[in-house]
Amino acid sequence: MMLSLFTWLFILLLATILFEINVVLVSGHCLSDQQWFLLQLKNRLDFNSSSSLKLVKWNQTTDCCTWEGVTCDAGGYVTDLDLSNQWIVGGIDNSSSLFNLQHLQSLNLANTHFNSDFPSRFDKLSNLSHLNLSHAGFIGQIPEVITNLTQLVSLDFSSNNFSGPIPSFSFAKNLTHLNLAHNQLNGSILSTDWSSLSKLECIDLRDNALRGTLPTTLFEIPSLQSLALSENQFTGELHETPELASFTLQSLELDGNMLNGSLPMFVFGLQSLKVLILSSNNFSGPLNLSLILNLTNLSTLDLSFNSLSINGTSSDPASFPLIQTLKLASCKLKRFPNFLEKQFNLSILDLSANQIDGEIPDWIWTLQSLSYLNLSYNFLVNLQGPLQVQLSHLSVLDLRNNKLQGQLPAPSPHLAYVDYSSNKFSSIIQFYSSSSTFSFILLSNNNLQGSCWDRPNILFGLHTVGLNSLALAQDERAPVQQVQT
Repeated sequence: MMLSLFTWLFILLLATILFEINVVLVSGHCLSDQQWFLLQLKNRLDFNSSSSLKLVKWNQTTDCCTWEGVTCDAGGYVTDLDLSNQWIVGGIDNSSSLFNLQHLQSLNLANTHFNSDFPSRFDKLSNLSHLNLSHAGFIGQIPEVITNLTQLVSLDFSSNNFSGPIPSFSFAKNLTHLNLAHNQLNGSILSTDWSSLSKLECIDLRDNALRGTLPTTLFEIPSLQSLALSENQFTGELHETPELASFTLQSLELDGNMLNGSLPMFVFGLQSLKVLILSSNNFSGPLNLSLILNLTNLSTLDLSFNSLSINGTSSDPASFPLIQTLKLASCKLKRFPNFLEKQFNLSILDLSANQIDGEIPDWIWTLQSLSYLNLSYNFLVNLQGPLQVQLSHLSVLDLRNNKLQGQLPAPSPHLAYVDYSSNKFSSIIQFYSSSSTFSFILLSNNNLQGSCWDRPNILFGLHTVGLNSLALAQDERAPVQQVQT
């Protein structure tokens, strides 16, 4: 019986020891060399103590695995280092002890203030899977050694001052997110074999100086959800892709380039698309908007400022997807697309610089979600139905440069910006009450007569080219001041 009791006590003691050992391993007590590397890194960094609250707390008296911004594995090696949003202005070069932390899997230096070249020893951190250097102030070229980081899952170098060509990422087979937007990168993007990056979900190369043609393999990446190449210098045609694999593509942004030719039909087969922005290119040819009937998830469509001739008439207007943003400026439209009458989710509508004549239909004022309406630079002559514009969400109304005539439409008091300039309006009613919230209205280049309410917070654009004769009254009992323009 005594032996049995001693046996149980021994087992209990052994279990306690093993449990304590397990707790030590899980908590990951910092190894001495890891702590030394981190303290060396801190001592070399040039940072503002009052704005770098993570770094100021690092000291040798505490376990480095408990420091803010530091994560360790069970063996005490530093695996994650997050120094984002610290006021660091320098101190990382090729001699930095940062590159001795070779178990690092995630490094975040976003929103710092380095104003230095990109170090060329990042290849020493071969276990990195997540690297975020966005808004960090780095300059110069992205060194080729970055291509040795074959374990990368996400890479964000956006909003720096990087220049030169984009290195090849063909060997980063696990890459899902690539963001190089808002830099000064140039050259083509053909150095990467995009077809080999089958896990890519997001590519963002916006706002650079990239040029050349777009490979069709970009649109064949099976997992791709977002492709943003706006504001570059890409040229050439978008060719039909023989094997459309990007059924998951939800956002395609190619605006602000020099792409030409007709729009390829594969774009209208991307059935998961929510955002399609192709404006400000040189696309040409006829296009029937009935093609977007297949894009049942589409919420944003922008085809403005190309050389397209768009036909917006459909035999089945009720079947169109419910769009929130529609921009068809300078698309040679002859009339209002008939499917718009059923677009009750529409918030932004831009049909400016087209060839639409006749009346502004009264159903346009029934689109209760509408916040921005631009019908400028058309040939519209009047409004169908009541003149009172009472959309509660409408904040911007632009009707300039048409042939609108008669009495000036009384806008909703919720409007912030109204432009009625360069029309043929001839009379005005006193539609500005003390409850009006708008602050900017343009009436120049009309033939207006009448009076309107003059409030200090309203800027009347009356004094540019045109003929108006308006009376501005401070209140109902005040003498009227005549304004000739």
